[in-house]
Order: sequence, then structure tokens, then C-alpha cells
Amino acid sequence: NLGYERVIWAIYVYGEDDDFVKQNARIMKDLYAVTMSKDRAQSSLPRSLLRIGVPTYAYTINNQKFLRKLKNEYEVSGFITDFLVPNDGLKSKTLTDNK
Repeated sequence: NLGYERVIWAIYVYGEDDDFVKQNARIMKDLYAVTMSKDRAQSSLPRSLLRIGVPTYAYTINNQKFLRKLKNEYEVSGFITDFLVPNDGLKSKTLTDNK
């Protein structure tokens, strides 16, 4: 017990392979989610973790098309982003547009 109700494991600091992550995710009782780089998210790891009840979050995703790819193809649960620019042909407004 780490003293927290929900633990988010940021695996970018670990050089261990996916089997190590999955094995430890199974035994971490307070584990709420696992965060990982966008490169690591493009693997079977997000799907494997989801199967054992652990959602995954990929960072830093700033492109909607790539976000959908991670969600649909790799079953990433959520995303950490700086911003998302609409990919539907509409111009995004910024604070400077109103000047």
C-alpha cells in the first residue's frame, strides 16, 4: 500500500519490457492507470493492460487523427495533450484572433 487511493504509474522512466509492466500491474493493488509515451502506446501493451482492468494514457498527443489511431487500433484509454487542433477543415480560433 503506497498510501494513495489511486496510483498512476508513469512507465517512461522504466526501461523494462512489456512483460515486466504487465506482471507488476497485476500485483499493484492501488494502480489506477499507466501512462506511456506515444511510441510505447503503439504496441499491444495498452490492450493487454486494459484486459486486466488497467486503463492507459498516452502523452503528448496533439493530433486528432493520431489520437483516433491510438484509441481505435491500440485501445489507449485516454490522452495527455497540450492542445488539439480540429482536423475537420475548420480554422481554430486563438486569443489573438479577436484583436
